[in-house]
Amino acid sequence: ALLDAARANGTKLFGGEANLKQFDGAITGEIMQMAAGPLAFAAGFDYRKESYKFADGSTATQPVYQAPFDADFPEVERTVKAIYAELSVPLHKTLEASLAVRRDDYSDFGSTTNPKFSVKFNPVKEMLFRGSYGEGFRAPSFFQLYTAQGDAPVPGNIADPELCPLGPTAPGADLSVCAIRPLARSGGNSTLKPETSEQWAVGFVFEPTTNLTMSMDWWTVMREDRIYELTPQQVVANYTTFPENLVRGTNGRLDGPGGFIRAGFVNADGDITRGVDLSLQGTGKMLNGKFTAGIDGTYIHTFKSRIFNTQPYTEFAGQWSSRDLYPRWKHTASFVYSTGPWSTSLYQQYTDSYKDERPVGVVPQDFSAKVKSYVVYHLSVNYTGFKNLTLTGGIKNLFNEDPPFTAHNLDFAAGAGWDPRVADPRGRSYTARVAYRF
Repeated sequence: ALLDAARANGTKLFGGEANLKQFDGAITGEIMQMAAGPLAFAAGFDYRKESYKFADGSTATQPVYQAPFDADFPEVERTVKAIYAELSVPLHKTLEASLAVRRDDYSDFGSTTNPKFSVKFNPVKEMLFRGSYGEGFRAPSFFQLYTAQGDAPVPGNIADPELCPLGPTAPGADLSVCAIRPLARSGGNSTLKPETSEQWAVGFVFEPTTNLTMSMDWWTVMREDRIYELTPQQVVANYTTFPENLVRGTNGRLDGPGGFIRAGFVNADGDITRGVDLSLQGTGKMLNGKFTAGIDGTYIHTFKSRIFNTQPYTEFAGQWSSRDLYPRWKHTASFVYSTGPWSTSLYQQYTDSYKDERPVGVVPQDFSAKVKSYVVYHLSVNYTGFKNLTLTGGIKNLFNEDPPFTAHNLDFAAGAGWDPRVADPRGRSYTARVAYRF
């Protein structure tokens, strides 16, 4: 009977629903014939209605009271209306420019207009130069805007950044304000603005023969108003940037009645990312068949970020980070050989090494400051000898490569020893596929 009384049968712990209704249209065509070719255009619109609601259910019955699930919030919705236009202008038989603009209107934060400009220059058949500039945005999510706010004590004592330096003149005429544990309020922020960005790229495509193509593009992305979840400690450390986030109680203290530190989502400063994309593709004949080989890779020259514009940028490229990882180099290489109905593909996925997180506490003498590079191969065989039928078999992680060790704990699980943002711990696996076309 006691066990039955403690059961949570029928409790609905997760009950969410997302809805998207969309209607869009576009028109394209040629406006006029110019000396270098047709002047072409495209225009269109997009109308969306988005909604989301979530019921956690953890407080529905006593057995799962205060279960650590996502917070409830009632249904929220927004309407998005957008129009766009693009123009392709042939300036010369070797030169073409494109101009585009898009305007989006969000019912919950306003409007944003983003242009794009690109140009292609093809002086000779074997060489193409290209460049582009554009602006973009990312709307805050429903979770970032509307998730419920909650209060919890700050982990560990902190010093009131305004009152502690006053010493005995602080409220209460003592130094207790130098070691307090006030409440911190975190959650959604309905006043968030969208993240905005500027990006540009320049590069070339070189095709010396019909069997060989290579390209290289240098690019930069600069992001501002980054949506960031502040901790209460960061608010205190930068209180001059967010003075309104220190809410004092009726006695003038942060830990007094009604006092708290407002943390949660804010629009922080931003980041700058620069890198190079490289590609090399080739084809040829071998034995009684033909092959295609290629490699596509990205080198991250820099990813530097900061939360407040009063801070210097911090470099994260090639460094461990709790949020995102930016290894200097990643590529996928492939070799495909075909003869008759048979086709065999071999792929290599490579992720460069990066600086590891330093363990907390005693550091072993043999601790390596770097997470080793991660290389895995995948093999597949395709057969199309039967009419309308394709048979495929494959092996993922052909050599059963283990993930490289990292001192970072996976999702707070001590000793996990691998990072899912880089590697897959499942080892070698086998795949089979049968496809029939009617």
